Amino acid sequence: MAQKYELIPFRLDDAALVADWLLDADDVAQVTGERRFPVDPSDIVVWSYEASRAYLLIEGEVPVAYGELVEDEADGDIEIGHVVIAPDSRSGDAGRDLLAQLVDKAQDGYPYDDIWLRVSRSNARQLRDAAANGFTEEPEASGENFIWLRKTYGNHS
Repeated sequence: MAQKYELIPFRLDDAALVADWLLDADDVAQVTGERRFPVDPSDIVVWSYEASRAYLLIEGEVPVAYGELVEDEADGDIEIGHVVIAPDSRSGDAGRDLLAQLVDKAQDGYPYDDIWLRVSRSNARQLRDAAANGFTEEPEASGENFIWLRKTYGNHS
């Protein structure tokens, strides 16, 4: 059976599309912690350049999600950053699948045992998707508005 979603490298031509997925200041705050709206496509391009690797999740040929892997050599771990799900895909399993595929990429491509994810406390769907992928809360790292989650896969020790 063919996989429903495929993770591909981010394409700069899709920056405007990803920016359009952030519908209001609340969406932006859940992704960035800032309430600056609208997001300009150039911001998405900057995110992609600042990340170690940026990806699109596609269904067929249609992009449905964006996410990044950000390597932190000093701390010896990797973080999933800027998770953005297309509005029409938020009620489905695109977010859960995006996280799963990003974890797989991190496990295969980086020499670390831990992968981190910062999620807005108000983003119940992403918190459920993270839990379904084996992430657990790290209360001492979490703050008032965001929860830090960690998954340890321990295959590089």
